[in-house]
Amino acid sequence: MVNHIRGEAAVWIGGRQLVMIMDFNAICDLEGATGRSVEDIFDDLDQGRVMARDLRAIAYALLQQRQPKMGLREVGELIGHHGAEVMDGVRATMNAAFPPADEAPGASGQVPGNGSAAQG
Repeated sequence: MVNHIRGEAAVWIGGRQLVMIMDFNAICDLEGATGRSVEDIFDDLDQGRVMARDLRAIAYALLQQRQPKMGLREVGELIGHHGAEVMDGVRATMNAAFPPADEAPGASGQVPGNGSAAQG
């Protein structure tokens, strides 16, 4: 089961379900592999100007926590055969980790707390 609040997304790629996770480790791995900030990489992705090696690095970083045996070459093959599905998975994971401001927790002006209302 995936936890969308923690930046997880279950995606179907090539007829199999994979889980992509955008957590602190994935961000560190991605920045380490590319030498760029995650913000710069995702800005390029949003603008449609992401480099192939960066796309592979993104997918690899997002897949590693739940599919640790999947190597870079396998991720590259996955992208080669199912590029649109991989991109959909990357976007779903990004949206889970970094929801638009109007959908983020607390966007209504109310922040979850531990007062009597939060206790149920």
